[in-house]
Amino acid sequence: MHEQPSSYHGPKVTGENDPRLTRVGAWLRDTKLNEFPQLWNVLIGEMSLVGPRPEDPDIVESWPEDKAEEILSIRPGITSPASVLFRDEETMLPNETLMETYLGIIQPDKLRLDQLYVRNRSLWVDIDILLWTFLVLFPGLAKFKPPERLLFRGLIFRGADYFLRWFIIDFFIALVAVSSSALFWRTLGPFHVGFWRSIGEAVEFAVVFTLVGAVIGIQKIQWTKASPADVLDLAVSTVISTGILLFVNLFQHRLPAIPIISGAVLSFLGMVIARYRYRLITGLASRWLKYRKGGKVFQERLLIIGSGDAGSYAAWMLSNSKEALKFNVIGYVDDDFEKHGVRYRGAKVLGTTKDIEKIVQENDVGIIIFAIHKISEQRKAEILEVCRNTNAQVVILPDVIGTLSEIVDHDGDGDEADAQSKKLEAYITSNGREESLSSFAKDKSDILALIKELQQNLEQSEIEKCFENISMLENMIKQHLTENTHDQ
Repeated sequence: MHEQPSSYHGPKVTGENDPRLTRVGAWLRDTKLNEFPQLWNVLIGEMSLVGPRPEDPDIVESWPEDKAEEILSIRPGITSPASVLFRDEETMLPNETLMETYLGIIQPDKLRLDQLYVRNRSLWVDIDILLWTFLVLFPGLAKFKPPERLLFRGLIFRGADYFLRWFIIDFFIALVAVSSSALFWRTLGPFHVGFWRSIGEAVEFAVVFTLVGAVIGIQKIQWTKASPADVLDLAVSTVISTGILLFVNLFQHRLPAIPIISGAVLSFLGMVIARYRYRLITGLASRWLKYRKGGKVFQERLLIIGSGDAGSYAAWMLSNSKEALKFNVIGYVDDDFEKHGVRYRGAKVLGTTKDIEKIVQENDVGIIIFAIHKISEQRKAEILEVCRNTNAQVVILPDVIGTLSEIVDHDGDGDEADAQSKKLEAYITSNGREESLSSFAKDKSDILALIKELQQNLEQSEIEKCFENISMLENMIKQHLTENTHDQ
């Protein structure tokens, strides 16, 4: 900057044509060479290579307290996700409304990105951000803005988090499988593989399996939430990998075909157990806690009223969440006699709504989940009264999924948008809320966007995101109703 009093009393940030900047200073800023002296601060421990960028103290004082506490909890950095996406920040700041634009438009987004970094930071994320920082310095990529997901879940992160992690796991599984297969065949006759050959075969199988899996798309599966059908992808990858190894073995004659095939089968079984280990352990633990006699019960016992779609979905969410070991669905109650004794999601239909008090008392039920929606309001009130007369807590599961699934089937234009509004209004009023929805059109686009995201969560079995978005949707509706009540 020019060394003059006005340089110290102007805005806290600089725009594209800021008169305080010298020609050399503008060039240093555009090329980011002005950041290099901060390497000394990194060496002496005052800064990190990656972290929230330092901000003017006066601007920091304007931050919300919770955001300031979170962002300032770690050391500042030379680069950050916000630095990558807002590297041309000065071109977005007109001199006439410089501070208003920065504080009102740019800063909120930068704070959000800094918070995301604080919550998701890791060595691999830092390497990805450093890589993007280096790439966007090239003239041809100067105007390219990478998607946020590639900043926080980029090539390095995915490679290390998935490929490297599963490669190591698959290597040890293949090593044990090949060694076990060799030992078995050795008991049947003269057969010697050797330690180093076993390691070589395990490395080859792990490499081929990882490459084939990358082509098929196995790395895109979140195994903690995978469906049983995803085992087929593992099977296909194993068959293809085994075929490749058998083809190579035809020319090298290192091992007989049978030990290779048996080793591949054992590897497949080990890989299935490794990927479904959480669900297997959870299922076994739940079964043991459910059927063991005597002793202290460490799970909260749940009874689900209704074994239809909503009740079955409630049981599925509870059994597939990370908190599954905390709950034990002891069964369902349903007035359809054809369902009595039938198992849904691992639990039986124990009786009718007349048996609720008896079932709660005999099974020490702590929570009742009400999941019946296709009944009259009078019948609903009667069943809820029975539930509340017990010592258990009553949780009403709203028919959000059924109602919202109908809404998202429409495009959201013209008459269909009116139909969406009426359906959502019917959902709200059906739950005892008669408040006016005069301002619904203003919030409709945000609500519909959240509904579509919720539908994607359901299709991809993203339980935590599903709960989060349902909570956000309920808060949006509550806020809308509160504001509307105040207006009235």
